[in-house]
Amino acid sequence: TEPRTSSLEGMRGGRRQLPVPAGAAVAALSLLGLCEAKTWRTGLAEGYQKEFKFLGKFAFSRATADEPGTIMMNAWTFMPGQRVLRYRNDVWFDAYDPLSRGKPSNCASRTMLAESALEVKKGQFYGQAGEVIQSKVVQNYPQYWFLALARCRSWQFASYKNDSCIGVRGDGNAIPNGVFLYYEMSMLNPGGYWRSHFSADEQGLFEFHILMAILCVMLGAVYGCFASEFWHVSEWIAKLQCFAGVLAVMALQHALSLHHYINYASTGVGYDWALKAAEAAESVAHILLTLLLLVLSKGWMITRSRLKPRTRLLQGITSLGLTAVWAVIFVTDLVARDEALTYHRYETSGAKVLVVLRLG
Repeated sequence: TEPRTSSLEGMRGGRRQLPVPAGAAVAALSLLGLCEAKTWRTGLAEGYQKEFKFLGKFAFSRATADEPGTIMMNAWTFMPGQRVLRYRNDVWFDAYDPLSRGKPSNCASRTMLAESALEVKKGQFYGQAGEVIQSKVVQNYPQYWFLALARCRSWQFASYKNDSCIGVRGDGNAIPNGVFLYYEMSMLNPGGYWRSHFSADEQGLFEFHILMAILCVMLGAVYGCFASEFWHVSEWIAKLQCFAGVLAVMALQHALSLHHYINYASTGVGYDWALKAAEAAESVAHILLTLLLLVLSKGWMITRSRLKPRTRLLQGITSLGLTAVWAVIFVTDLVARDEALTYHRYETSGAKVLVVLRLG
């Protein structure tokens, strides 16, 4: 039978951004569970003069034949000889970063490690996407699935007449080099609205931020009552102002996270900018709270209205150092984070330093 096709002509690289009503009430979240997920994640994988390219990862949870996970992928390319490779768990790291793990780094060896290598057929016309994967996932325990695009070297020279996109075969004929693929992909876990679009390691985050948002509202109400009683007391004004700043940034963090997860849970396409902004707000909240606890530990506005000059100097140096370390780690992790190198974000070296700072 002929493979099913669809058109990708209107597709752009990256994730499609779908509108979501701003400020959706937490009380209405249960109604969203009635929505049926239809959105596909879309993207462009390109790497001229490259043989191997990471496409994506997803942790499928435990799934049975009655309630399986699903994975579907359509793709279009003008380059022949490309394959979509599927790996599970640690085998992926042997393929993605073979040199650091003492494994062969050639394309053939990396392809052999894959559980499946599915050919991507060249489209007959621009935008004609053929079906690459359509499968149910049944497994007894959660496992990470990784997808990569491979096109083992079929060119002898990487450049043809100074065109870096075209290589040369051994017989002297020109051939496109590297990999190139437009794709749309859907990976779903069993479990409905609260689980389907979430990777197994992400499940529970939506509910956590809902709970924290409710706690922030409740804490804000208590704070408002307390502040109205003690705002006129000079010893309390500064502390109340500092705590208000911490509470406001924490509330902003959870509001941004909910803005992302509400859309992500119903469509599978969230707002990356909101998630990154929430991470930044989380860092700012931790810095402010740490600095507030440091000055309070020295008796500020408790046993004295002003700290000693030497204490203020040490606190200033500590504050600047802590802020600088946090900012450098956050920016470095944001810019240089490679999702393919780890299972989740807290496995990076920068994230481990942040964990130590928070525990300290």
